[in-house]
Amino acid sequence: MNKLATRALVALTGSAIAMTGLAVVSANAAEETGECHVTTTGTADWALKTSFNSYLEGPIANGTAYKYKGGIEVRDGVETSGERTTRQFTWPVEGSEEGTVKLGGGVHWTGHNHYSGDDESQAPDNFILDLDFSNPTVKFDGNEGTLLVDYKSREFVDTKTVADFFTGTQAELATITFDEPIDLTQ
Repeated sequence: MNKLATRALVALTGSAIAMTGLAVVSANAAEETGECHVTTTGTADWALKTSFNSYLEGPIANGTAYKYKGGIEVRDGVETSGERTTRQFTWPVEGSEEGTVKLGGGVHWTGHNHYSGDDESQAPDNFILDLDFSNPTVKFDGNEGTLLVDYKSREFVDTKTVADFFTGTQAELATITFDEPIDLTQ
């Protein structure tokens, strides 16, 4: 993983993660009671580290404020709240099984657009900072968990070169400690 992506991943691992609205009944508990109430809806809230947002949306990266200068794009059911340095994302839960919660949507950050021509269709392909997270998954065991994401990012060469992309699938982004162990019998 390159230096820019590593820094972005480190910045985002300082974020707070909270799982809400998720309850799954194990097969044994369902057999004992004769009922099975499975909930596969809910959200995972993820607040970004303040310094990353300040950098991205500040005067250096010129993110989000102006067309073609970058910023944050959310998609596929992800909601965002807060402003600038206090931005938080809410990811929809798509399902759960055996200690794994799959979340939907994705987040795409861009900054440092070095396109200066007149063809506006070329502008989105000229960001030096171009980082995308999608398919977030939380694996958990008791009160410990791991946040995994698919990612696509540009290699950082220097402040003037728009480099090639590199990708990863279900890469570890953060470790999580829940206040209480996840209980699949409720």
